[in-house]
Amino acid sequence: MTAKKVLNILYIVFCAFLLMSVFIVVLFLQHNLKQTKNLVALEKLTAVSTELKTSSDSLTRFARMYVITMDEKWRMLFDHVVDIRTGFASPVENPTIYWERLSLAPKSTIPHRTVQKSWPSLLEIIQSNDARRNEVAAFKSALDSSNVLIDIEQQAFDLIKIGGQENVANARLLLFGEVYIK
Repeated sequence: MTAKKVLNILYIVFCAFLLMSVFIVVLFLQHNLKQTKNLVALEKLTAVSTELKTSSDSLTRFARMYVITMDEKWRMLFDHVVDIRTGFASPVENPTIYWERLSLAPKSTIPHRTVQKSWPSLLEIIQSNDARRNEVAAFKSALDSSNVLIDIEQQAFDLIKIGGQENVANARLLLFGEVYIK
């Protein structure tokens, strides 16, 4: 075998090795990109799930404060939480800190309700986030459970609005009774 043939064979082997290496690198990069997308989707799912939990806790707190104090500020805060969850108010950064600060602030600083939906609801955020069906179903189930509590809270608010000692007592019983706690 001549030196030229050996060099040609080595060149072909080197090119094949180089192509294989490029192919492996491309596969690796595709895998990393997919993993990154999955992590971003998981992070978003976690953030929205945390927002659901935080907003549910805030709704309970604000509803209970309203039926105890009958201060309209707590009802306004309650409505603001619902507006954010349903896309009628903009989502907030650091919800826990936001709600703490807003609950300590004067009533005049609470944003007014809008009639136009301008942002995605929590459910729409999850559905547009490449979440799996079972994740969307689990989130929707948690949201539905929270919405059942909102219905009970609205009933309590209606009783407060009607007025009278018996209605106020029944409103408080709704939000501190066994049905609500379960």
